Amino acid sequence: MATGTQTNIEVDTQHYLNAPYKDVTIPLTSADLSQEVINLVLSVKSSWVGLSLKTTFFTDGISNKLLGCYHGDKISNETGVLVRINGKGTEKIIDRDNEIKSINLLSSIKCLNTAKLLAVFANGLCYEYLDGSTLDVETVRDPHIAKLIAIQMANMHFLCRAIPAPTESGYGVTIAKFLAHIP
Repeated sequence: MATGTQTNIEVDTQHYLNAPYKDVTIPLTSADLSQEVINLVLSVKSSWVGLSLKTTFFTDGISNKLLGCYHGDKISNETGVLVRINGKGTEKIIDRDNEIKSINLLSSIKCLNTAKLLAVFANGLCYEYLDGSTLDVETVRDPHIAKLIAIQMANMHFLCRAIPAPTESGYGVTIAKFLAHIP
């Protein structure tokens, strides 16, 4: 790690230890997907009962479906949450339990801007919405954006000093799982 000022890392251990589970399965092909997502969100955000909720689809995913659920005129940090429905068979490649642990850990660290996990359900996640935009080849070349990425990467590497290291490479395990499912 480069020398210089170090980030003061605080961990909200109570949030890290809690990942509420909802015994719900939302089929990817549901004819009423929006209503099923709204029902799930209302079970997590009880203060939203009685509000007029809307959903919007995000289209950048390959196999998962990502929906935003919100109240008001537009989705924002204060008015929205995201619901990700896992694609069929993705658990064969992605360790979903480890993913949940990682999201909970990252969101518990106050120096990182990571959405908090609000609920886990049988085939997906519900988490906070954070305003932002998807990075692409052009945006990562912008000097200002590149500096922000570098700062977050430094924070992550500094954090790694305080967390027990995994016993095996996640990358190697994921590639092996992927190759095992090629016909």
